[in-house]
Amino acid sequence: MNLSYNSSPDSDPGTGGDNDTLIQTLLEQTYALQKKLQQEDDEETAWMLEHTDIPVLKELIKELTIIMLHVLDAIGQLEPVNGITISKQFGFPKGRVFKITRKCVFHFI
Repeated sequence: MNLSYNSSPDSDPGTGGDNDTLIQTLLEQTYALQKKLQQEDDEETAWMLEHTDIPVLKELIKELTIIMLHVLDAIGQLEPVNGITISKQFGFPKGRVFKITRKCVFHFI
């Protein structure tokens, strides 16, 4: 990802010069990154589906996101565990852990 600021007079933020180009480049690269991450999630899901013969587990893998599956795995591996421990394990905010676990609980009820 190469986002460099052009120091030419046209790139002055007050004139709007290359700002539109920079914004368009940023949007395109963000989309490309999003697409790559989704592809990696799809590959991981496909791998899990290929390596299990348990029908209930296959259905669960199809319904839950990769992050949800990782959080469930962490709960099983790190038991007893809380949101803070999982948050540190994955490096994302406690609130996100709470939302993910709430969604997981919803799927199991």
